Amino acid sequence: MIKKIRFVILLLFASICALGQSSVLNSGSWYKFSVTSDGIYKIDYSLLQKAGINPAQVDPKKIRIYTGQTGMLPQTNSSSRIIDLSEIPIAVTGEADGKFDGGDYILFYAQGPDTYSYDLKSNFFSYQNNLYSDKNFYFLTISESPGKRIAQSQNLSGAFPVIDQFDNFAYYETDKYNLLHSGRQWFGEQFDQSSQLTIQFDLAGIVPNTNIKLTSHVMAQSITDCSFNLSFNNNFHLLLYYEC
Repeated sequence: MIKKIRFVILLLFASICALGQSSVLNSGSWYKFSVTSDGIYKIDYSLLQKAGINPAQVDPKKIRIYTGQTGMLPQTNSSSRIIDLSEIPIAVTGEADGKFDGGDYILFYAQGPDTYSYDLKSNFFSYQNNLYSDKNFYFLTISESPGKRIAQSQNLSGAFPVIDQFDNFAYYETDKYNLLHSGRQWFGEQFDQSSQLTIQFDLAGIVPNTNIKLTSHVMAQSITDCSFNLSFNNNFHLLLYYEC
């Protein structure tokens, strides 16, 4: 499914240096936009016009899109990090004639502000919510030379197994409260007036009788002993007990 881009485009003229290196933003006109989740995004003729670009004067082969590091920057200074924007490959439909016509458009895969990965040791997904932004940013420019494009591959001949199952995951996290009003420890709903919360996950195509793994992170602050009960589909699974 192609997702709609929700963004505010800014025309940037910037000169940035990092560790003595000149940034790609040092030259040219740049258009900044944002996405809120992972997916395939589309930029068409009208969207370029809204950004202040005249598509009729653009050679689509020279369109480039860049992005920076996904997720939060590492806390330790010694950790490696991206110091400049990197170009991503895109697909531009209708670029062969060297003109950006009314029916032409750009497709590219974009990642949201949060990060996740699969831990082979625990056989579980690891998710990290971005505490500083609910958007990830991408930058479009029109250069003097052709940009990166998504490579096309031919279908392999022969018989191969059909992949019709995969591991998926869903998460629920709301960062509403910070007890110290400082730092990175944020928590979601408070169980004060209400002692129960129902969370609905909509995952289509779950294979019957397959295993489902759950993980939760809770924090207790009470003048008396307290506990958390975790249930799934009204079936009790876990009791967390805290002594105060």
